[in-house]
Amino acid sequence: MENRSINLETDSSLSIVLSIGHEVLKTKEFSQGLDQLHHLGTSVSKHSFRVALLSVSLAKALHKRGISVDLTSLVRAALLHDFGILGRYEGKFHGIKSCCLFQHPKDSVKVAQSLFFNMTQKEVNTIASHMWPFSASLPCCKEAWIVNLSDKLVGSKEGLEGFYLYAKHRVSPKEGLPIWPRLQNRTIS
Repeated sequence: MENRSINLETDSSLSIVLSIGHEVLKTKEFSQGLDQLHHLGTSVSKHSFRVALLSVSLAKALHKRGISVDLTSLVRAALLHDFGILGRYEGKFHGIKSCCLFQHPKDSVKVAQSLFFNMTQKEVNTIASHMWPFSASLPCCKEAWIVNLSDKLVGSKEGLEGFYLYAKHRVSPKEGLPIWPRLQNRTIS
């Protein structure tokens, strides 16, 4: 899809993400992210796409209140914000979840900059700070705050949905292994 004139009042969030994010969406990394588990039952790329959709919806709401947002930086950063997680099951973080928590924003910036040499400072800050307050990088622009909030909301929803589904069926999202084998045969009274 080619980049065209965007109208925040009439265009859907989906059409805006597809229009602005088409270069990110066609990368091999985005395709790879469709196969990598994230938040108990979604993928890295599906999560990032949902973050981009919610971010654009929030930008549309701000626009109605007279607050402008750099949509290109917003969408690109939202789609790229978790690319640093790609490969975590191949031993990238050596099984340390806290390392993934603190390191992946920095890795995401590196991956984004390797894919797109023309990254803006807003995009870099938005990606680097998306884990704030869990990471030291503070959001320094509206776009970073929007993606930060969207990531927390989308991630929480995905995590809760995944936890409910997998707890109900006692199956882990990876390889269909039982999560709590000792609890499988217990009844809750």
